[in-house]
Amino acid sequence: MSKTHFDPYFNDEFHDAPEKTSCGTVGFWDGDCDENRYQTTSVWDNVTCKKCLKQKNKLQKDFEYDEAQIVKQMGEFVDYCDNLTQDNEGEE
Repeated sequence: MSKTHFDPYFNDEFHDAPEKTSCGTVGFWDGDCDENRYQTTSVWDNVTCKKCLKQKNKLQKDFEYDEAQIVKQMGEFVDYCDNLTQDNEGEE
């Protein structure tokens, strides 16, 4: 049975296993052979990979940092769009 790795973006509906897991394990595929595949989950209770579990705090902090950066960039984009709208209203 394969190990289950942590993947913060795991989604049952739209899931395609990444080429490299969060802990650094590289996946490789040989046709339809399941023995080389690995499972991923976003639920820590389901993680069985010892590497992932050992790096849990780091992986969680990395995920939280990435999410904070995404939110920050989205806010900056909204500000940029607001400025464009205000500039266009001033030209009319």
